[in-house]
Amino acid sequence: MWGALGYAAWLALWAPAGSVATDPDAPWIRYRLGQGETLESVATRYDVGIEEIVAANERRSDFRKGDIIRLQPRKFVPPRASKTIKSSERRTWEQVAQRHGVEGEALRRWNPRLAKRARVPSGATLTVWFDSGVTRFPYATDPEPLPDFETRGAGYSIGKPHRGRIENAVQLPASDHYTIRFDRVAWGSSLAVRNIQRALAGFRRDSGYAGPLLIGGMSRKTGRRLRPHRSHQSGRDIDVRLPAMSFATGYRLQANEIDWHATWMLVEAFVRTDAVQVIFLERKLFARLRSAAMRMGADDARIQQVMKRVRHSKGHTGHIHVRFVCAPEAAQCVQARDRDATQPQQADSEQTANPLEP
Repeated sequence: MWGALGYAAWLALWAPAGSVATDPDAPWIRYRLGQGETLESVATRYDVGIEEIVAANERRSDFRKGDIIRLQPRKFVPPRASKTIKSSERRTWEQVAQRHGVEGEALRRWNPRLAKRARVPSGATLTVWFDSGVTRFPYATDPEPLPDFETRGAGYSIGKPHRGRIENAVQLPASDHYTIRFDRVAWGSSLAVRNIQRALAGFRRDSGYAGPLLIGGMSRKTGRRLRPHRSHQSGRDIDVRLPAMSFATGYRLQANEIDWHATWMLVEAFVRTDAVQVIFLERKLFARLRSAAMRMGADDARIQQVMKRVRHSKGHTGHIHVRFVCAPEAAQCVQARDRDATQPQQADSEQTANPLEP
């Protein structure tokens, strides 16, 4: 039986690039035009006829940077993110392109104002596009269930996230799917530990992302106060550094160094556990997450389902803070109301220079 990827590959081999014949059941994506991109370059990248794109967008053809294009790809390629670089000296286009691992012709196309020059001027600002670490396409509209895990023992949360403890705490085990930075604060409830493993194993399987995933603070073995955090006291909280683009160099991630397409799939994987109460991220980054979701092919209903679990909390820019619900059998666990869920987090970002430190 043909899967969506197999059928798309068949079309790419046999259908001419300018053909309007497409699989009516093939996934759709919404693509936001970036610097130096045109309707023609997008059509070529996804092996779609320009007339198909125009027809799918109410025959509008005067697209500009920032506009969203709806299209149905024949060829599924990794989504991309841009980086602005500055040329330190006068060099050829090929030299600059080689340094960043891209093609010279593509570099010219991304920078049309300078494209006619024989060399890149010293001090010139250029836009370079890099592939996301997500390698498995097309994006599954009906993904497989998350893998399941069993935990040893029965650990229960007692009290609130910012005033509580853990009974019979369970330690997050080592795994190829993630790296635990601090073993002594990698304890949680059975429900949290089980679903962390489910989410991260499912994320790796569904996205193909092979970069590092760093686990920051969860809770101490006994729970209670975990300085400098105000929360992380009852084994229901975990900090996860966001997936990084290949060009990211430091431990601290800037917004443009984050692989937002992989981040969308990571956040969605946590939500799909049906055990997450809230995920904290700064509001100024919500648009990047939604844009990545659209480019991956998520429809509005799916985006809304995920984003209703995402809440603003200052300081959560290079990492997310995931809070799990109380287990049904944890009678003494107190689940904060949604409208109060962000309150315990304010102290976390204000009291520590590195939110992934214990």
